Amino acid sequence: TVTVNATLGFPGDACAVTAHITNTGKIPATLTSLELLNADGSAAFSDDDITITIPQIEGEDLVAGETCEFTFTVAWDADSEVESKDVGFQIKFTYDQDTTAASVNAAHPEHTAN
Repeated sequence: TVTVNATLGFPGDACAVTAHITNTGKIPATLTSLELLNADGSAAFSDDDITITIPQIEGEDLVAGETCEFTFTVAWDADSEVESKDVGFQIKFTYDQDTTAASVNAAHPEHTAN
């Protein structure tokens, strides 16, 4: 989960936020989805004056120990009539770990003559 708190200065203002996701596990993982939540994570994020743009990261594969960096933007609508804007939200990431059973075949190579 990434938590963001930003104070934007005026309608039309925006900022970029860079986050890093690291697979701290011991097996590969694939990012499967993300969800925008309000500041305390209790409900979906909703603010008619704010646009959050997140790059496509679903399907990103991370081997154990690998880090994925991505940058998203938070923009305040230029036509907004609100005088100040504090924005707080969370991005919750969901992932699947690759737990496919290993397939190992026992073998006895043929003998060859030299």
